[in-house]
Amino acid sequence: MAAISQVTYHRDVNAHNILVQAAPGAPAPEGRAPSYGLVDFGLAVDASGWCDPSPSNPGGKSEWEFLDVGGDCRYWPVSAWRQFEAGCRALVQEDFLCVEYQTHLDLQGLGLTAVQVLSSMLPGDVKAPELKRLQELWQLYWEDASCYWASLLDTFRHGGDWTALKQDFVARKVYRIMADRYPRCFCTFAHKHVLAHYYLPKLCRTGMQLCTFLREEHQI
Repeated sequence: MAAISQVTYHRDVNAHNILVQAAPGAPAPEGRAPSYGLVDFGLAVDASGWCDPSPSNPGGKSEWEFLDVGGDCRYWPVSAWRQFEAGCRALVQEDFLCVEYQTHLDLQGLGLTAVQVLSSMLPGDVKAPELKRLQELWQLYWEDASCYWASLLDTFRHGGDWTALKQDFVARKVYRIMADRYPRCFCTFAHKHVLAHYYLPKLCRTGMQLCTFLREEHQI
C-alpha cells in the first residue's frame, strides 16, 4: 500500500477489490505468507494531482477539492462522509479530517476490510470479551453503513437527486452517526488482546481464511 500511494490513490479499497494468492486446499506453510493485490483502479487518481493545485483544474484547485467522493461507502472513513455531505470547505475546517481524506482513504478502507474479515471469522460463541464486543460493534457499523449504501446505490441507479440525498443525510445526521460507529470498531480492533492472541496468529500467518472469506464475498 505504501508503494502504491507514492503513485496513485485507489479510492475504493474493500473486500471485493482485494485478491489473495495462496496454495489452495490448506494453509500456507510456515514462512510462506500469501500475497495480496488490489484490482479495479477505475476510481484511482494520480497521487500528485490529487493533492497539488493545478491551473488546469476548475478554479485552480487540487483534485480532491472538486472530484466527487467515490467508492463503496460502506468502507468510507469519517472524512469521506463529511466530504459527501458538506464538501471540501467543511473538511478544511478540521485538519485531521482533511489529511485523512487527502492521503489515508486507502489505508482506512484496508483497515475496515481487516476488521470485517476478523469479525466474520470469529465463532458465534466467542468467549473473549474484547472479541465479542468487536462483533457487536461491527454489526452495528455494518447495518448502518449498508443502509446508507443502499440509498446511495438507489440514487445512482435511478438517476436520483444527489442534492436531495445529501440534504436527507444531513437531516438524519449520518456523518455524526458514522463518526461515532467508526472509531469504536477500530479502538476495539486495536486492543492488544485482539492483535496478539487472535489477529496475528490466525489471520496474518495463514491467509487462507481471508482467502475463503473473499471468495464468498465474490461468490466464486
